[in-house]
Amino acid sequence: MVRARLADDGRSLHGSERIELRNTTPQPLRELQLHLYWNGWKSNQATWLAEQSRGLGRRKDRKVRNDSYAAIDVTRLVLSVRGSDLGALAPETVALDLLPSAAFIAPDDGNPADESVLRVPLPQPIAPGMAAGFDLEFELVVPRIVARAGRKDDFLLFAHWLPQLGVLEERTPAAGGGFGWNTHQFHANGEFFGEYASYDVTLDLPEKYEGRVGATGSCVEGPAKSGPGRVRYRFTQDDVHNFAWTADPGYVVVRRRFEAQRALSDPRLAAERLRVKAAAALSDAALELRDVEVTLLLQPEHADQADRHFRAVFESLSWMGIWFGAYPYPTLTVVDPRWGSGASGMEYPTLITAGSRVDPSSREFTPEGVTVHEFCHQYFYGLIGSNEFEHAWLDEGFTTYCTARVLEAAYGHDWLGTTIGVDRVEGRPLLSAAPAEYGLERLLGLQALAPPSLRDTAGFPLFADDPAILWYRDLPFLTYIAGPRPPVEAQRAGFVSGKPSDDRLNRCSFEYRDGGAYRENAYYKPATALHTLQRLIGEPAWTRLLREYAVSQRFRHPRPNDFFEVVRKHIRGHELEKEIAELLPQIFEGSGVLQYGIASVKSREELLPAGYTGHGGNRRLLAAAEPSQATKNYYSEILLERAGEVIFPVDLEWKLEGESPRRERWDGKERWWRKVIPSGRKLEWARIDPDRKLLLDVDWSKQEATVEGDGRASARWTVRALLAAQTQLQLFGALR
Repeated sequence: MVRARLADDGRSLHGSERIELRNTTPQPLRELQLHLYWNGWKSNQATWLAEQSRGLGRRKDRKVRNDSYAAIDVTRLVLSVRGSDLGALAPETVALDLLPSAAFIAPDDGNPADESVLRVPLPQPIAPGMAAGFDLEFELVVPRIVARAGRKDDFLLFAHWLPQLGVLEERTPAAGGGFGWNTHQFHANGEFFGEYASYDVTLDLPEKYEGRVGATGSCVEGPAKSGPGRVRYRFTQDDVHNFAWTADPGYVVVRRRFEAQRALSDPRLAAERLRVKAAAALSDAALELRDVEVTLLLQPEHADQADRHFRAVFESLSWMGIWFGAYPYPTLTVVDPRWGSGASGMEYPTLITAGSRVDPSSREFTPEGVTVHEFCHQYFYGLIGSNEFEHAWLDEGFTTYCTARVLEAAYGHDWLGTTIGVDRVEGRPLLSAAPAEYGLERLLGLQALAPPSLRDTAGFPLFADDPAILWYRDLPFLTYIAGPRPPVEAQRAGFVSGKPSDDRLNRCSFEYRDGGAYRENAYYKPATALHTLQRLIGEPAWTRLLREYAVSQRFRHPRPNDFFEVVRKHIRGHELEKEIAELLPQIFEGSGVLQYGIASVKSREELLPAGYTGHGGNRRLLAAAEPSQATKNYYSEILLERAGEVIFPVDLEWKLEGESPRRERWDGKERWWRKVIPSGRKLEWARIDPDRKLLLDVDWSKQEATVEGDGRASARWTVRALLAAQTQLQLFGALR
């Protein structure tokens, strides 16, 4: 139970908290360990800010404003004894003060200035199966928002603000075995790890926030007056591992109900439900969804985007529920943070922060992309409580993978325009008379100012001598052509454009080389690996595999091997069982890359026999002769190479003139392989991984080759390069 009172100026908070704990381990519990996350911003010597200053976090701005420092002080901590629950402790003892013996520890880096973990020795161990209650009080100094927590003017977002127990878990044999606290310090790279619990939180706030509050769980009381100029709310929620809340007097509040039966009447979802049912041998009951009350807290300038937010949420509830089981909570709150707060794109139990901008194009995933991503975290982070400190890819990687799947299932392959400066421009035909609808395109086209009757029907400018307008109208036509960017390929592009070999995936988030290595190995690499495994294993088995993992680990704390065990179970009997099993450690434990290419293709005309034949008096000279077109034979060979360290079989496909394509598989164990094609027709082309299964391959540029040169590709890129140069010259020429 938590009670918290925010000061009128929003810069401090006083709270009280009761923690009830039962020791479910077979060992006596001798101490508590508490996270005090906000102390990571207490001073520039604290570990979080010190790491940020060295460029290890995800923020580009390494400077800290004076009003961005924070603090959390535990001012009271007592053990409340309940009868014989604590065994040897005298039942007449009512409370024991634990604060004098408490001390800050730094288990990760030994930093004496870091106060993000508090160790509390117990006067008497809590025996297995016994329970205890702890009452504490705390004071918060509320910062200007840092890492998505704090205040921005009147906008508030309180996340990881409570003193919170670490996770009491069984250690791996490598860590010494037994049971102990998993309580890492707060780091600039990485996020959080908490235990599931029931929360009952009462918030006492200035009355300006009345009707504009959102939080984890359901509002069971309020708004109610709690004093002059004050308002009180109470929220409760079981089976979550954190509690977050937000308030902003400017919120536009919109509520809609996700109706499960209505969603399942959609033909797309009905078909997918049947597919999953057949693949995973599930009952109809296992594929039922639940109704959910969804609250959207929008900024006023984004009020016209409510439908887009709700569609993204409802699509996510539907697809994720069919694939991984129904979302179990009765509520979901979606927050549109205030501009400039830096609070967008974060997940908390039953509450997510999305993010948008004014006038987003209908052809880009804004706000859909971030909304879908953060909702997917309700499964991979929320329901499946992996350790974000130690195995960030188990939540971020799975979530990124699911984001692409939901976006493709719900929206298809979205078509994007081009970018001018920081604005997205719609893809349109050259000199189209169709009106532009978004952002910079309307501004530069003067369509926001001039009535259509004053414009030429071909789209020419009103003021022919205006250099800026001329530059806009004269942009090369290729700039206007939109291109498909499937979300899966966009994620692969993120993986390839990073530095895939700079770090290995299986390390603690705060141990990565830098923020870029964290993004690569927590998000893009594991997501691309999962897309690859999906294609290699095949849809039915992959559907069963993911469903079993998600359901079996719900409300638990899985480690990587829990997932690998499910993979190994579902690839038994697969034609590539051994190879896929060997691929797992290469990808998830090593830093090597998968890279195959065609080094060369050759197809040479075979000569007719010529020269001497026979012996002695029977020796005869055969003169060289020109074969007829009908009798020409060719010697062909294809040389493949493995440039990366990861070994996995790759399919080779080739085509001879007048014949159908053929295939053969190379095991990839050597650095190169020469495929010799016996005498026959001329080789036309060759390609590897023709079904595009190996999305982890970091270089697709060498996967196809033709015997005869084809100038279309080089011409295409040359024209694009020249037109890009032309565009820049036109831009600079307009600045006069």
